[in-house]
Amino acid sequence: MTLNRAALKADARDRMRRYKPNPILMGLIVVAIAWLLQILSMNVLGLSRIQQYFYSAMTSSYANYAEAMEKLNEQMMQFWTNYHPSAFARLLAVALGIMNLMINVGFTIYALHVCREEKADFGNLFDGFGIIFRVLWLSILEYLFIMLWSLLLFFPGIIAMYRYRQAIYLLIEHPEMSAMQCITASKELMRGHKWELFVLDLSFLGWDLLEALVFPLVIWLLPYKELTYVNYYRALVEQPGAQNGNVHIYEGKFTDIPDDHHDDPYSS
Repeated sequence: MTLNRAALKADARDRMRRYKPNPILMGLIVVAIAWLLQILSMNVLGLSRIQQYFYSAMTSSYANYAEAMEKLNEQMMQFWTNYHPSAFARLLAVALGIMNLMINVGFTIYALHVCREEKADFGNLFDGFGIIFRVLWLSILEYLFIMLWSLLLFFPGIIAMYRYRQAIYLLIEHPEMSAMQCITASKELMRGHKWELFVLDLSFLGWDLLEALVFPLVIWLLPYKELTYVNYYRALVEQPGAQNGNVHIYEGKFTDIPDDHHDDPYSS
């Protein structure tokens, strides 16, 4: 069964215009948090000095560009030679990375609520922390499987990435399933659909290139892509023969949102 890519993306754009709280505003919050966590991580690891080197090379009055680059390379070589962050700094940087991962999972939880016509809230961004250990275990398993497939050839690793793409959605919607069960279910859902999802990814390539030139575009593109991918996941599980079961989106400790199926999702 071929899924209607254009319809999935059109539905995502429609929800971006009408849903409350607005997905674009949520995207802005996610990007701002990610930016803040990245700055903190760079400062903890001492990597902020690299930015200073680049700024100095671009603004100092060297005789020519080649001299500026030579000075920059000298500073970079000296930096990496003497770069030895402490174990505590590395541990703190990992913790900040995990926080960013959980915020992104929370954004996925928000997007699932939006696409299911349910009540969504800003607090959904923190719901990922309620399943932090399950998400981390799923991430570790996915990484190991993809790495092992990549040892064979490059393309088996890419195929494995697409095979496991739906696992995070299954983990969120099915608290009773283990990480391994979610991976197995994702493999079944993606059977015969990996190329289809690859084409969906390619359909965003133009936007991705434009975002590289105009970074603020990410605030709009992030929710657009996430809602589209959630729509794709829901279309997969709603196909005839797909094992959907009793679906329940996990709510973390940080919010207390009831199952508001009859509330108007487009009102604040």
